[in-house]
Amino acid sequence: MNNVDLELDLNNLKMIFEDLHFNNEIQPEQIPNLDLYMDQVITLFESNLFETKRSVEDKLLTKTMINNYTKDKLLMAAKKKKYTRDHVILMIIIYNLKQSLAINDIKNVLKPIVEKIENNEKVDIDSLYNKYLLIKTNNSEEIKASAEQKLKEVKDEDGDVLLYILSIIDMANGYRKIAEKLIDKFFENTNEK
Repeated sequence: MNNVDLELDLNNLKMIFEDLHFNNEIQPEQIPNLDLYMDQVITLFESNLFETKRSVEDKLLTKTMINNYTKDKLLMAAKKKKYTRDHVILMIIIYNLKQSLAINDIKNVLKPIVEKIENNEKVDIDSLYNKYLLIKTNNSEEIKASAEQKLKEVKDEDGDVLLYILSIIDMANGYRKIAEKLIDKFFENTNEK
């Protein structure tokens, strides 16, 4: 099978891993403990996550996105046009969830947190975010190992780059479907109201 006759080997794959910046994330200490204006939040994203963009033209976060997140109740309303640390962390979580989930699924997942924060109930969003970052670091190592194993399996089948892409996309789709089933089972569907 030589639909795409490109030479993909372990060295090329490792170079791709480096280009992806798997662990490039806004660290808790980079999020100010003071409230930020919308432009400052966007700058925080752009300055810390620019390497994660697929192309230079991609927008990580825009004013329209933030306004839509608020309108759709994925995010609490700003306080006097300023965003708290909790807002910023939720925007980071939304950014990561948007890579694989539909906006309504994200809304279903975040609704309990947003409602608690809006009702002035205690939500330790910092702890959630720190745990997430630790899991994300571990996951990136597992992803690399799995991607290398899939490459070996495809090479053993005399496969090409297309077969490899199909293989890893199948894995990604499987994980997304598991997440969607968990959302359906454990989170209230906001569309049904």
